[in-house]
Amino acid sequence: MIATMISLSKKLGFRVVAEGVETVGAVDTLTRMACDEAQGYVFARPLEAQDVLPWIARFNGDDQMPPLPHREAA
Repeated sequence: MIATMISLSKKLGFRVVAEGVETVGAVDTLTRMACDEAQGYVFARPLEAQDVLPWIARFNGDDQMPPLPHREAA
């Protein structure tokens, strides 16, 4: 069902953002489904307003996703 929603949204010209992503496995699945963006606890916990810019600065201004949490190989 999610893959269908992503596909339909893209055919209608929308960018797709997955919300509430909590695991690396979910990121992998969404990536395979061609989801454009994702947000959730797997990337960062909610931040206080004053903590947002320092959190972003940790990534040197690169236009890259923060590193995913480490996971053990299956």
